[in-house]
Amino acid sequence: MGEGNIKPHPTIGCCGIDCGLCPRFYTDGSSRCPGCGGEGFERVHPPCSVKTCCMDKYGLDACGQCMEFPCAKYTDREKIERDSFVTHKRIFRNHEAIQARGLDRFMAEQGKRVAILRNMLANYDDGRNKGFFCLAAALLSVEHLRIAMTEADTKSIKAALRKYAEIEGVELALKKAGGIAMHITSQQAEEQAVLNLAYAVCAAARTAPKACGIDHMETAILTGEDKARLTAEMRRQGETIPAPFFIRDAGNVDASGAVILVGMKYEPRGLNERCTLCGFENCAACEAAGATCVFTPLDLGIALGSAVAMAADCRVDNRIMFTIGKAAAALGLLEDYKLIMGIPLSVSGKSPFFDRRPA
Repeated sequence: MGEGNIKPHPTIGCCGIDCGLCPRFYTDGSSRCPGCGGEGFERVHPPCSVKTCCMDKYGLDACGQCMEFPCAKYTDREKIERDSFVTHKRIFRNHEAIQARGLDRFMAEQGKRVAILRNMLANYDDGRNKGFFCLAAALLSVEHLRIAMTEADTKSIKAALRKYAEIEGVELALKKAGGIAMHITSQQAEEQAVLNLAYAVCAAARTAPKACGIDHMETAILTGEDKARLTAEMRRQGETIPAPFFIRDAGNVDASGAVILVGMKYEPRGLNERCTLCGFENCAACEAAGATCVFTPLDLGIALGSAVAMAADCRVDNRIMFTIGKAAAALGLLEDYKLIMGIPLSVSGKSPFFDRRPA
């Protein structure tokens, strides 16, 4: 792509940096960067091999959309995430979020951060806090950013942001990449362990055997606000049905670090007269009657078994919950997938799934 071609989402770099949360994106004058692939990008940014591959060659917004990510361009995650440049700190997490939830949902989440940052710069910046605000907007949860905005004035905004950074175990300070000793709290380590395992659990579900080798499965990882939306829907259904155990399960999910959704489409496998396990003479008759191919729940069960076995191997507490699936289906979290189960993952001194109150 040449100078006239503009990337649809310049606030996310092809390499995964949060351009929309970078100080240079909000700088006036000739040093301002318009974001990756933004209008005039080539005039202010040196040639970039990542952009050439991702945007010019494949027409993608970010490498996280590419089937080959992470490729050889991403070899030292630890060094990148220790970099002094504010928006480098989330490169891998951004790509992983795009892989797990899709670009549109990632951009919606980033848009919330950009809106909060713009508010901070417009109303609280005294000319010396742009870098600090960008760092906070990039690293803190959206929930805590919003709360800090409601609590603070021009003098206290930095204190409010630091308070929530301490709660989250986030350091709002820039570090150079060379030889810095790291101090990772137990909370940070455990949260990262749950997220790392979540990707492995999705992979274990994917590689589980499927009938006829036909894959009608989809997975997703929910954390933060998405997980909160899920538990709110679980509680709503629990009150509406009524079914108190939905509300009990929502409490378990609240206590979990992440939730895996595993869904299957209601589609026959095409075995027709060679099967008839569904009770019909062929797949067309099964579909016409609104029945379910027997292999759909079988494949789901095998995938779930593989997924929770991976979690158990890593000594992370988990439980299969159909209540999560019903809430996820109602919210459309897996779009066309209606047969969904959920697996919450938890790291704590005692499993939240052990002493479950009677419903």
